[in-house]
Amino acid sequence: MRKRLVRIAALVVINVAFIALLEIASYSILAKFRPKHRYRPPLKRVENQFHPYLGHIHPPNARIQTNRPSTGPTFIETDAEGNSKTPLALENPQIQIAVTGGSTMFGTGSSSNDETVPSLIERMINDKLGVRAEVVNLGKRGYASFHETVLLDRYLASHQVDLVLAISGFNDAHHAFNFPDIEFGFLTPEVWKEAVPLQRRAERGDLIVLNWADKLSSISHTFDLLHALATGLRKEPPAPDKETNLPEGANTLENVPERVRLSIVHYSMMNTLAHLRGAEFALFLQPNSKVRPRETFSPDEAAKEPTSRERRQFTYYNAYFEGIRAADKEFIFHDITGIFPPETAPFYYDLAHYTDRGAAVVAESVVDRIKPLIDKKLHEKSQTGDAHR
Repeated sequence: MRKRLVRIAALVVINVAFIALLEIASYSILAKFRPKHRYRPPLKRVENQFHPYLGHIHPPNARIQTNRPSTGPTFIETDAEGNSKTPLALENPQIQIAVTGGSTMFGTGSSSNDETVPSLIERMINDKLGVRAEVVNLGKRGYASFHETVLLDRYLASHQVDLVLAISGFNDAHHAFNFPDIEFGFLTPEVWKEAVPLQRRAERGDLIVLNWADKLSSISHTFDLLHALATGLRKEPPAPDKETNLPEGANTLENVPERVRLSIVHYSMMNTLAHLRGAEFALFLQPNSKVRPRETFSPDEAAKEPTSRERRQFTYYNAYFEGIRAADKEFIFHDITGIFPPETAPFYYDLAHYTDRGAAVVAESVVDRIKPLIDKKLHEKSQTGDAHR
C-alpha cells in the first residue's frame, strides 16, 4: 500500500513537472513570434460599471486612473457611494452643495481629488467666504444632462442639499455631434451595443460564454501569449473612415435645435427636483477649448482647425452652446465659457478637461456667482433655526 502511494505521488510530481516544462517551452517558442509582448493580467475592477438606468456608474471605494501624463499617471478616488471624494466631511455644515457634470467635474485633468473643481469650490467657500460648506461631487465620466437629472433624483431621495450646481454642457454637445439619433440624447450607444444585446440573448435562452479569453489568460501566461499571437494574426476589417462613413445627420447642424431643447428639458427637470427638495439650482455652461464666448465668436475660426472633422466639430459645438444660451430658461443660468484669457494653454489638459490651474479659475468663477444663493440659503435657515443642522 505504501509503495503504491509513493508511486502515485511520484507520478503526480512527474506530471506537474512535465506540465510546467511544457508551459515554459511553449512560452519560449511563442515569445519568439511576439518578442515585445508583456503579460497584462485582466483588470479586477471595472471602472465604468453597468447600471440599468444610468448606463454606467463608478465603483465605490475605488482608485480610478484618469490621466497618463509624462510625469506619471494620476488617480481619482471614489467614496462609499462611488462619488469622487471631496476633502471635507463636516459634522454640521451650514451649506450642503451637490455638483453634477461629466468627467471634468469627476476629476479628469486634475492631479488629485483635492484639485477637482467641486473640491476647490468647497475649499474656497470655507476659506474665502467663511461659510462651513460641504460639497458632494456627483460628476461621472461621460455623463450628460440626462444622466445628471436621473442621478440627482436618486441622490436627493436620500440626501439633503441646499444648492445644486450643474457645471456641464460639453457632453450634451459632444454626444449630439457624434450620435445624432434622439435616442442617444438619453443613453449613449455603448448601452445599446453591449448591455442590451447581451440581455436580449439571455431572454431568448441563448448559450452565453463570456470572458473565457481573459480568464484563461489570468491562469496561464502561455495562453495569454498565444491569445495575443492569434489576435495579431487575425485580419481585422479596415476601420471606418470617420470623414465619409458617418451616421446620417452626424456632424451637421440639423439636429442642434432638437437636442438643445432636450438639454433644456433635462436642466429644467433638475431645477424642479431641486426646488421640490427645498434647494436652489443653477446651470453653469462649462468652458471648453472649442467653444468661444458669444461676443468673441467668429465662424472664420473654424478654418484654423487642422481637419475637416475638427472644423465641423468647432462649428457644431459653438452652435449648440449658442442654442443653450438663447433658449428660454426658468432656472438660474451662468455662461462661464469666456472666463479664460486668450492664451488657454495653461488651463486645459485636453479638449474639455482642465489642469489644476484651469480648475481653480473655474471654481473661483462659480463661487463668485453663487455667493448670493449662499447668502439667501443662510438667511432662510436663520429664520427657521436650521442654520447649524
